[in-house]
Amino acid sequence: KSVSVADQCLPILRDVQPGVSFRYTMHYVGLTVDGAVNNFVIFLPKRQFLAVEAKVEDRPHWKELLEENGIEVAIKERRIKFHLRSQDVTDKSDILKELFAAACKENVD
Repeated sequence: KSVSVADQCLPILRDVQPGVSFRYTMHYVGLTVDGAVNNFVIFLPKRQFLAVEAKVEDRPHWKELLEENGIEVAIKERRIKFHLRSQDVTDKSDILKELFAAACKENVD
């Protein structure tokens, strides 16, 4: 079920970076950009939700922005982590696109 939430995120990612596609591993869904692995965002499917980790520099800024939009965020060493459900992708696609764009810009050559 939560993998379908990741599938909802793919068009948003492709708006930001047209050559992006999923790379499925046992523990997470990563990304490739034009065939090369680049996990600027990873998806960790869980039973009740989809955990998402985005690699961004200004983590406190993104934590604040996402929390203002009703998404609870944890700051990790080099990433921010948050949970998404299907309705979140629909309702919050604008802020997700901004976040994915920032992660892409910082991590894709």
